[in-house]
Amino acid sequence: MERYPIVSTEGEVVGFIATSNDFTAIFDRNGVLRKLYFWLTAGTAVRVESLVKGRVLALEDVELDVVKALEDIPWPVVYSTPSFEEYVEWLSREVGPYIENAEIMVNFSGGKDSLSVLSVLVELRKYVSFKLYAVYTHVPFLELSRNIEFVSRVSRRLDVEIEILEGDRELMERRLVEDGLPFRGWRWCTYLKLKPIKMLKKERRPDMVADGDRLAETFKRFKRLYSMSPKKPRILSGNRLKPVYVWTVLDVVRATRRCGCVHPDYLEGQPRVACMLCPYKSLHEIPADYLERSEDPGVLEQALRTSYRKRYADLGIPWDDFLEQHLWRMHPEAARIYWKMRRALRDKKLESVNSDYVNSLFTTMWTNPLAK
Repeated sequence: MERYPIVSTEGEVVGFIATSNDFTAIFDRNGVLRKLYFWLTAGTAVRVESLVKGRVLALEDVELDVVKALEDIPWPVVYSTPSFEEYVEWLSREVGPYIENAEIMVNFSGGKDSLSVLSVLVELRKYVSFKLYAVYTHVPFLELSRNIEFVSRVSRRLDVEIEILEGDRELMERRLVEDGLPFRGWRWCTYLKLKPIKMLKKERRPDMVADGDRLAETFKRFKRLYSMSPKKPRILSGNRLKPVYVWTVLDVVRATRRCGCVHPDYLEGQPRVACMLCPYKSLHEIPADYLERSEDPGVLEQALRTSYRKRYADLGIPWDDFLEQHLWRMHPEAARIYWKMRRALRDKKLESVNSDYVNSLFTTMWTNPLAK
């Protein structure tokens, strides 16, 4: 993932933080790696950069490719334009003639990227006339119900229509109980999330669909998007509009804070807005009270037991370790490697850090003055 700025109370960028696949890296303001942590549990990580040789963390008979796991992207953290308003004015000249009187649907998650898209398009209507609405799908059981409340607040705040849909609740429960939780490489929940959006799109037939794809978010996305328009940013491609295609994380934070709709997940130190039990989250992103927060703890408990029985029990991973390390997130073979690495690290005396501290670093770009 891209590095997020650590911002002081004076608005200075004093460092950067990145997290992925249970590794968290902290860099100084010049981008030099200072600390690398590996999460043992959702609450505790240990410092491991002294144990990394080349790009590999190796202990006993287990190895982890740190570079591949972290997917660090050392982009320069700058603003793409001096102001939000100046960018929207530029965008009106770039795409205005092509979207005049069009009907534009925004794929909306509530996260900073899709919220930036919505705020840009709301402002763009000062220059260009077009119809605008957004669509959001709630994922039952895995997603917090407060996301629905947040989306409703965004709709009122920006004075824009947002269609609030929900994945098939009955089917979702059956899949969870019978198949277990989604994991990396088999995220079946995505289909249930996208199906209502596809149905609405078929019904309303918008002229264009806007989304929050950004070049700098992940390296895989950079390669895919750059190959589509290597010479000049292709903000509009066919009927797909990517209003924040060239934005950095600073641009996104500025736009999100400008409209006064910062998601509560960010204020809790979450790097991203996703389902509470998204398999792509790192350990420190999963709250200790996840069952209590769930709308139906019983369904989640059954899903966890199904996952363990069908995919992990035969690997020799104890049930308590499976729960504590949220190994359901990973492909079984990857889960076994991470589990073995944690066993090896527990025997070493290493500096540790807790999730409250790490999460507090992620909040600085939302609670302290905007980065200069």
